[in-house]
Amino acid sequence: MPIPATLVPKEPRLPPSTDAIAAVTRAYLDHHPAERAKLEPLLAMLATTPEPTSRKTVPAHVTCSAVVINRDRQVLHIHHRATGLTLCPGGHGEEADTSLLTTALREVAEEAGIPPGALCLIPQFLDRPVDIDVNDIDPNPNKGEGAHQHYDFRFAFYLADPATPDTALQAEEVTGCEWRPVEQVSSPSLRAKLHTADLDGQPEPVNASVLIHDGAGRYLLHLRDDFDHIWAPGEFSLLGGGAEPGDGSLEETLRRELSEETPGLRLGEVERLTVEWTTGVDGLAVPIQIFTAQWQGDPQAADLREGVLLHWFRPEDLHRLRLRDSTRRLIHDHHTAQVGRARPSRVEPAGAGLRRTVPPDAPERSDAAGVGLIDGWTTLSSAVEFTGVRVVVRRDSVRRSDQSLGTYEYTESVDGVRVVALDDRGRIALVEENVYVCGQRLLMCPGGGCERTREHLYLARGLTVGEHHRDASEADMALRWVPLEEAVAMCGDGRITEAGTLAAVLLAARRTWSGAPAAGTDEATNRETESS
Repeated sequence: MPIPATLVPKEPRLPPSTDAIAAVTRAYLDHHPAERAKLEPLLAMLATTPEPTSRKTVPAHVTCSAVVINRDRQVLHIHHRATGLTLCPGGHGEEADTSLLTTALREVAEEAGIPPGALCLIPQFLDRPVDIDVNDIDPNPNKGEGAHQHYDFRFAFYLADPATPDTALQAEEVTGCEWRPVEQVSSPSLRAKLHTADLDGQPEPVNASVLIHDGAGRYLLHLRDDFDHIWAPGEFSLLGGGAEPGDGSLEETLRRELSEETPGLRLGEVERLTVEWTTGVDGLAVPIQIFTAQWQGDPQAADLREGVLLHWFRPEDLHRLRLRDSTRRLIHDHHTAQVGRARPSRVEPAGAGLRRTVPPDAPERSDAAGVGLIDGWTTLSSAVEFTGVRVVVRRDSVRRSDQSLGTYEYTESVDGVRVVALDDRGRIALVEENVYVCGQRLLMCPGGGCERTREHLYLARGLTVGEHHRDASEADMALRWVPLEEAVAMCGDGRITEAGTLAAVLLAARRTWSGAPAAGTDEATNRETESS
């Protein structure tokens, strides 16, 4: 999957510093200047306190909360055992926390059992706090704590999946939980900000990457730095990055990122291609808007400011690179469409923010809206891995009725035809030919090869042998007339092994020997079978 640049920290990951927390606070005050008087003591504390997130820092310290919002615009609240209060999940920082955001994520995972991968950022807030509140905390003699204050940084998240997940509560600290409408959020300051934010609960891309090609089969890839402290070091990826508050659209996000990373690379028109999901540096689910654009410039003149190099690659060279499978598939699918092996795919939604890619000629599926073919199963995504002349290879991710997840890979193709040709002596026409995909010479009824997955079988009578019109792959084909009884025996002793022919011969024998009437001029029957 493409790795947006802003998912990778620019410096080694360390616990949040006072300078970092002060920068977050000042950025918040830029959006909420009326709260400056309330938060001036926080800025003063940050100027003098080396450990602002430690619970030992008094008379005040920093805490963090997670504001989790589902599709119905309901906010998760938990019932705290110690205080009896109903609040959003949250608490104190720990040494392993690398940012205020990671503290909030850890707390919701511990208290409610919702992992970071089930959450995603909200475009209106991104990784900035939606609210900073000041709470007066009563003395707690059991912990040796006197009265003090919490500066609570609150970060908002959407659920990445449509269904509201089951919670696994931390029994020693939590007695229960509930999902409250925005109008009933327990904190007045948080409630007011959520109410004015026009939230709909639907995840949207917060990152943008671009698939750059030259129109002649080459694709531009970016080799990242190979530093241990960054996410996914030493990988090739697409160019791009994360949205910032000043961006008016994801296209603006993309162009800003390119101007920062590669100021010499100026794209003309860009088009939306698809949306993919990846996992961010903090474990969050991250939807990425993938764009595509054509460019014929010299990567050496792009003035690369981040990473190791930019280079053109052809699809046949990608197996040599350290590259995400999803990026490799994305390039192969785009290249296939470009060279005309398949028309450009249509893109359909399949779940929250996910996209599934469907070739125009692929067989229609009854789960186009994301509902699986099996009752109670849901198709989360369906992607075409390969499109050939005769076959499509598809990979589906599904959620089964018991909520377990699974991945299925299978082929789809256009329908095939086989003909059971019987002469007036009761003999059946079989052709013997080399079948490449089976690696051997097979006896078969005339028609499609063993690579087809759905075939229409026809029983034909009253035929005469005419002139052959065989293509190059059929030049070595030999026609044999075999008594139907012997053909049935051949199906049993292994001389006929191709699945389509087995079905055709045995069905023809049943129809012929039972005296069943033909359907119109030709006897026809349809069947579905897996290739042998």
